[in-house]
Amino acid sequence: LEEKDARIQTLSTHLQEMEQEQADRPLEPGRGRVQKELDVGKPLAKPEYAILTAYEGKKYTVMGMLSSQTKAKYAARFNYAYFVDNDLVHRGMTFHEKSAARIALFRRHWEDFKWLVWTDADVLVTSVLKELHEITGEFAPEGSNIHVIMSKDWGGRQVNPGVTFLRTSPEGKQFLDRWEAEIGLARHNDDLLAIRDGMEKKHAPELQYVRFVEQHVLNSYPHLVLRHEGYNSSTVEHDKSHQLWRPGHLFVHVVNCLRQTPALDSACCDGIAAFYWSHFMAELETAHQEMAVRQNMSFNMAHEVQRDWTLRFRTDLCLDGFGE
Repeated sequence: LEEKDARIQTLSTHLQEMEQEQADRPLEPGRGRVQKELDVGKPLAKPEYAILTAYEGKKYTVMGMLSSQTKAKYAARFNYAYFVDNDLVHRGMTFHEKSAARIALFRRHWEDFKWLVWTDADVLVTSVLKELHEITGEFAPEGSNIHVIMSKDWGGRQVNPGVTFLRTSPEGKQFLDRWEAEIGLARHNDDLLAIRDGMEKKHAPELQYVRFVEQHVLNSYPHLVLRHEGYNSSTVEHDKSHQLWRPGHLFVHVVNCLRQTPALDSACCDGIAAFYWSHFMAELETAHQEMAVRQNMSFNMAHEVQRDWTLRFRTDLCLDGFGE
């Protein structure tokens, strides 16, 4: 365990050094605004969407930072707000209490945005080619009675709120209030069970505002597996009914990996996240370069290329043999 903790600390330190290196890099004259416009592709306006997350615990250090980087860079590209409200979770909370803390995040940011998008700490953004309004436009268009978007796994049999879109409308507020009330009644105060065994079994009227989409839209599970027992092709996370990640999917949810796998595999869970992090960074750099060409930008973007830091840790992260 001491060796594992030291390895995770090394990975965490390297990530922090990368972020500091980027923060300390001198900008070319006017580059801050140019890069922002390049990322966004349109004049900046008040964000209509906010991406939310929160997490606590040393075992989430690496995966939390990896997932947060993808969300922050994705938000910057499309001028979304992004919040990591870790002050709302603490060590004394159970797993289920931490999971239900998303209710507090929704309430904290309710007045400031049109849509709030909760993402679990083990959810990474994996594509820079799809915007959030494409999802809301398809599944909750203006004028419709849909104010909540969630997905179901297990072949559509069970909701997973790991990624939840919530419109800050009166109807969205009714759903949020009912969800919070059912969490208080659910076994272990589980937010998933509050919907499955609470709202759905009771035929709650607030469900009329919810659109349950196919799993891959919001909640693809990893197509990768660990080399050790605990989270591999025989586990429920890779049940044949689940929809696994493919290039082009907006999110991947490394579901239950850090929470359920033995200590031996915790770094491998981080390795799965690192694979998707690298995929996202490569796609983001390609998008930057293509936008620069379209905008006739003359500055050199070569120094922006994201090197794959996972190469130094491929064995520790169980990444050997991983591929698209």
